[in-house]
Amino acid sequence: MTFYKVYKIYSKNSNKYYINYTEKTVLTAILNKFILDYKTYLLNKNSLFNSVFNIIDKDDISIQLLEKFDDLNIANNFIQEYKNNNIHIISENNEIINKLQNINVIKIKRDRKDYHKKYYSKNKDEDKINNQNKQYYKNNKDNIKNKINTINNNNKIIKNTNKSKNIFDLIEQY
Repeated sequence: MTFYKVYKIYSKNSNKYYINYTEKTVLTAILNKFILDYKTYLLNKNSLFNSVFNIIDKDDISIQLLEKFDDLNIANNFIQEYKNNNIHIISENNEIINKLQNINVIKIKRDRKDYHKKYYSKNKDEDKINNQNKQYYKNNKDNIKNKINTINNNNKIIKNTNKSKNIFDLIEQY
């Protein structure tokens, strides 16, 4: 039987929290995964922001099991009710998250645009790029053909298995 554990991650130094559910048995593994994701986010701002990062940023974070349900709908209803009872905290967090996400999207677009500008200015000479592509093809012609043939053969097998209705026909092909 599947159980859905509703948990809350919170900081003892603030009134902010993150609430969700999981099917995993060990809650500390979830917290450790979020901490690892947060560290990745700090190193690489291109990764996705999660609202739990606002809490992980604080000192003294904890995870707490709130309830355990055997029905997903009941778990979701519990989470919604919990959020409704603490709506002022949620709305404050969502405003911060929306602002941060907008800033990150703009920054990512700007960085991508700058990268493409630099790349094209560095490689203005199209002959250089075309020559590199031709040289790569010459050097890897056999590998490229083998990959294409493998893909085509796999597609033929898939098409044939879809046409075949008898399980014994499928076994004979292999």
